[in-house]
Amino acid sequence: MQTQKYSLQIRKLHQYVLAMVSVLILFGITFPIACWRVSQSHKYGNAALKSLSWEEPQRPVSSYTSLAQNDNQKTKSAK
Repeated sequence: MQTQKYSLQIRKLHQYVLAMVSVLILFGITFPIACWRVSQSHKYGNAALKSLSWEEPQRPVSSYTSLAQNDNQKTKSAK
């Protein structure tokens, strides 16, 4: 009786561990795919991750999204 209970507890623990390992494996597979897809986009300047450099501490908002260009045009026309 005791070994059956212990066996069920171990099996349940293995299910939790397998679920967590599966999540980590899926993240490990999808992250490089996402980086590759972003690097193929012209929106991000063919870089996997868009970040600031020391030479360019602040980029204009228009470089981040295409929506910002529309917002800038609206504010300029309103002035």
